[in-house]
Amino acid sequence: MKEAISLAEKLLDKNPQNITYYRELGNLFQSFKQYEFSRKLFLKGRKISKDDNLFSFELADNYQQTGEFSKAVKEIMKHLKNEKSFFHFDLKKLKGILKLDNTQIRTIGKIAENSGDEKLMEVYALCLAELGNYEEALTKFEYLNVEKLRNFAEENMAAGNLEIARKAWEKVLQKTNKPDLIAYAQIRIAEIFIYRNELDNAEKMLLQVYHNKKIQNYGLKYKTKANRLCREMLAEIAVRKHEPENVILRYLKEAEKFTYNEKERKEIEFEIIHYFIMNGDYDKSRELLKKNLENEEPSADIFKKGYFYSYLLAVMVGDSLADSLLTEIMINIPGNAVANDALFLSDFLKKLSPEERDKFLLAYRKKMLYDDSEALKILEEIYEQSKNEEILFLCGEWAQSVGDTLKAHQIFSHEFSDEILGEYAKLKTVQMNQNVEIRQKLAGDFLKSNPQSVFSPEFRELIYEKQIGEVVE
Repeated sequence: MKEAISLAEKLLDKNPQNITYYRELGNLFQSFKQYEFSRKLFLKGRKISKDDNLFSFELADNYQQTGEFSKAVKEIMKHLKNEKSFFHFDLKKLKGILKLDNTQIRTIGKIAENSGDEKLMEVYALCLAELGNYEEALTKFEYLNVEKLRNFAEENMAAGNLEIARKAWEKVLQKTNKPDLIAYAQIRIAEIFIYRNELDNAEKMLLQVYHNKKIQNYGLKYKTKANRLCREMLAEIAVRKHEPENVILRYLKEAEKFTYNEKERKEIEFEIIHYFIMNGDYDKSRELLKKNLENEEPSADIFKKGYFYSYLLAVMVGDSLADSLLTEIMINIPGNAVANDALFLSDFLKKLSPEERDKFLLAYRKKMLYDDSEALKILEEIYEQSKNEEILFLCGEWAQSVGDTLKAHQIFSHEFSDEILGEYAKLKTVQMNQNVEIRQKLAGDFLKSNPQSVFSPEFRELIYEKQIGEVVE
């Protein structure tokens, strides 16, 4: 290696102004982990060129490899400022450094705030979020364009950081005067309220969209889906509040007027059919289903999806066609979410007596209509009679879904005789713990005792989950 370095120095002595040689030789020696010499070449080339940004990409990697993170950050920020197309690549490198040394957030912040550069401010905000400092990140996004703020809101929605997402959407509402974006942000806020079961707040927000005449004008009527979505969501709230059937149907029928095409209209008809089936109005659902599938080719998506609603109807009335319809679902729409619903029903029904079957279907229908307490009560009655542990486990899931964590925890703490069910219940109890450190310890303890568990990947995720809020001030 000494001889190689000597040859490189001689070549550069003969060609002191050839910047390409500095780049190629620097990269060559860096690939052989000769970081000190390669850095010397990059810095000399930068000095000769009188370009302080030259080789920032290479030097960032060099400093990172040698653990000089502050210098690495400065070079990455230089590179990002001049090479905007490398945004995601440079952001990934910064996040990697922060995992090793989160104090470097100070360096990132100082450079970004002194630069006046929007891209650098965006990367600073995203790095703050990476460390779990969402509130401070949000304050930085306020100074960026509304699309950046919108993306931040969407990312936090996807990550389950709903309160931060809600605040971000509120900021979007403050920053924009575009009617379609305002309506979209209001829809997203309403989704958060519905998830939290804050139905009155959700309804108030959605009614603002409902009465917004600007998005109903021809220019925006079909540009945005907000008109349709707000009516579908208002219908869902009406179901959750157990409002009269005519209120629910009115919202859904209005939603149909804002669909883009016949396929979308029929999708909403399926929602009405589902409501009728869950409400026990089988004749209405059968008639509407037949009408909805008229003139549809067997290869059409609508026709294929019709198999699910035909299956639901057959199951509820005890029609022997249910099994063949389930087969059609698996053949035609195997990856669709409704296929999982059909399998779930089929799997449970096979294990129940005729009397238990009827009770279970009643509980299922009530669950679908958000009559949660009654649904859970019926399910618990089935367990008391049958001692079927899968029914007990489902009781736990239903309790958890409506926020009754105490009951859910009690159920999942049951000593299940089935090993797989018992391990799954243990996973549920660990996931329900609100303390990250305790979750990590419980997950680690489980894996020590059960290294071959089918749920090992899920337990490992808990061990390595990020601890929100652990940020250097």
